[in-house]
Amino acid sequence: MNIMLIGFKSCGKSTVGAALAERLALTFVDTDQLLEAKHTAQTGEIGSFREIYRQRGADYFSSLERQVVADLAHLNGYVIATGGRTLLDHPLPDELRANATIVYLDAPPEILMARISAGGIPAFLAQGDFETNFRVLYQERRPRYEHLADITLPVDRQPVEAIVAAIATLVTGRTK
Repeated sequence: MNIMLIGFKSCGKSTVGAALAERLALTFVDTDQLLEAKHTAQTGEIGSFREIYRQRGADYFSSLERQVVADLAHLNGYVIATGGRTLLDHPLPDELRANATIVYLDAPPEILMARISAGGIPAFLAQGDFETNFRVLYQERRPRYEHLADITLPVDRQPVEAIVAAIATLVTGRTK
């Protein structure tokens, strides 16, 4: 069984995912890193997921995401941190859905905006007014995350270990 973390950019998927995998003795994988590795393998170029998006565009990036999602279907015993749009733009393979508990980390928009601003506004939000673009995208994505999730976990400013403990409690013994 896998645990897949979904949610908006900067909600804590990678940080929580790594700690959760350690706590549950599972393997952690981040789809952003898988995407970067796939890009390097296919092109010989090294770049961050942000650079890949900026340099190659949304269509190329989406193609890599689709390949990564297909690869995830073959994993077992993983905690998977997804990119903010990965599962929204690509259908979740049935075999992956059957073998994963999907946890939506639901962070308030104000916290997300502050974290995103502090880390550098990504290309997909950089055109025009950041706050307006963010709020539109947040309102569009939130119900989609809720629909995909087996578990929705509100997260705010709790310590990572508290979030990890809550997820571990919720998924322990859960069967698909």
